[in-house]
Amino acid sequence: MSFDEMWNYFTKMIGLVFEKSNKGFAFNVMSKNVDWEREDLFHVSLDLLSGFLCKNLTRDFVIRNDYGLYEYTVYVFKK
Repeated sequence: MSFDEMWNYFTKMIGLVFEKSNKGFAFNVMSKNVDWEREDLFHVSLDLLSGFLCKNLTRDFVIRNDYGLYEYTVYVFKK
């Protein structure tokens, strides 16, 4: 899939999970801050993802990027 196709799928899925969750959920995403990107993985920038979350779902989220891998975990909370 192209990045745009994957982004559309990803944001639709995140929106559905948010609707179904009671308190929140967490997910991992491949970082754009890497030495090189693999074409078969979906790398998402922090700015793009945080912009989507704030505009469409919630401002209540935490991004953890402190565990040494080329990915980050996002915790999304529902009030």
